[in-house]
Amino acid sequence: FADFNRGLIKLYPRQPGFQYLGIQDEKKKFVKNIRVSEKNNLVLMGTLQDGLFLFDTLGNFKKQYYRGIETPELWFVRAIIQLSEDRYVIIGDEVYELLVYGDTYEIRAVPFMKTDFVSYYCDIIEDQATGLFLIQTGNGLLTIVPETPLQLKFDFSGYVPQSLALTPFGDDILMASNKQLLFMERNMKEVRSQLTIPDFGYVRCMAEYRPGQILLGTDMGLYLIEVSDTAIVRQKLYSKIVYDIQPGAAKGEFWFSTDYGLFRLDAQFRLMHFSKEAGLQENEFNTNSGDRSPSGKLFFGGVNGITAFYPTQIAAATDHIFTYVSSLSTSSGLLARYIQPSDNPAYKLSYRESNIEIDLLGNLVNKVVRVGK
Repeated sequence: FADFNRGLIKLYPRQPGFQYLGIQDEKKKFVKNIRVSEKNNLVLMGTLQDGLFLFDTLGNFKKQYYRGIETPELWFVRAIIQLSEDRYVIIGDEVYELLVYGDTYEIRAVPFMKTDFVSYYCDIIEDQATGLFLIQTGNGLLTIVPETPLQLKFDFSGYVPQSLALTPFGDDILMASNKQLLFMERNMKEVRSQLTIPDFGYVRCMAEYRPGQILLGTDMGLYLIEVSDTAIVRQKLYSKIVYDIQPGAAKGEFWFSTDYGLFRLDAQFRLMHFSKEAGLQENEFNTNSGDRSPSGKLFFGGVNGITAFYPTQIAAATDHIFTYVSSLSTSSGLLARYIQPSDNPAYKLSYRESNIEIDLLGNLVNKVVRVGK
């Protein structure tokens, strides 16, 4: 709307497709891990300082586990491993197993060493062939064996500096490490080969784009990389830090989180941007804090909860330009102000009024266009 005393004010209507999951109070909840069970209508939200929250998929709060009788050492949730839709491993400074029975939950401590070697950035891979869950911590490999009772093993061998992002890639696991891409065996214990990549700072997330190509989310932007005998940067798609990448609903569509909101990348590499004003939790999101449900619903965690949505329900933000003449002047002085498009005024000018100045105002920016004769 236009405020003629102060210029133009632009308001963004909230996107009805964006949904908030979190607790709105004076303290923001910094989300590090997300896992979703549509079978149990359950979302697990692990935080940096406030433990584990449980919500239903519409965002209704169910339970919090935080430094209580059941979870005395749970505050920083380092990782959530979804063994099944009814069974989860929660890694804080200690390890817990969460069992889900409909709307009833049971959590219990699992005897294991302190887990401070599991860092903020660790990613999780499920080995489909063996049913094992693997976390490469950089200092070694943590293996979770989903038997009863639950088994955890840690091998301190196999140091990989700055190992931040993992993704299945063909028959291998592709790992980003500092200035390299490493092709790992499915058991994550052996490096088959490695490729040099430019120094992007941290490589925070990866996703397979199509066979032989990956999307690489880094501190310096989003890159399309072709991987064969070498790693070739095919295109830079975005120029600022990227935290998490999730596939969308259409072929070639991906969504990624940043410090400036969420972006949709379509198959033609066009970007669509959504900010806090459209209904996001905040503009700032977090590294590898995301999940995609079996039905295709996306969940992105940030500094104040989770933004969830179905990509097909998010429409493009459209600007409808409304312009008017904010002032009409001649060499003799001001002639008129605030002429709307619907107005049809007529003015007779003398020969002395040979210079005309028109100031226009539009709703994209407070742009003044001057036209002189």
